[in-house]
Amino acid sequence: MVIGIEQGNHQKKSVGHHISEKVTEGINKSQKVEATAMFYDICGFTNYAQDRSPAVVVVILNKWLGFQNEIIIATGGGVDKFVGDKVMALFKGDGALNRCITCAIQIQERALNFDKNHILA
Repeated sequence: MVIGIEQGNHQKKSVGHHISEKVTEGINKSQKVEATAMFYDICGFTNYAQDRSPAVVVVILNKWLGFQNEIIIATGGGVDKFVGDKVMALFKGDGALNRCITCAIQIQERALNFDKNHILA
């Protein structure tokens, strides 16, 4: 189990570094940029996770965050960070607000169709 956690932490660091570069691409630290931020979490996940094994929680969380990440990228955003079951995504450039709204709607639609055996019940 410890090896799995260590591997997961290494992957998280690698992905986190890559994602941050995508979100901040073309921006220097002193530059102001207009962007739209989306914060998204899985309602009821803490209660759900308390009654399940860590292995089950990790599998479900990876599925949820995976499809959210796919939709964020497909709508022209970038994940800034994952914190537990929460996602912070940034959209910049033309149409950022509309792309962010489209993303949120698509995530909600996908969540409603998520495998009912894994939904937070």
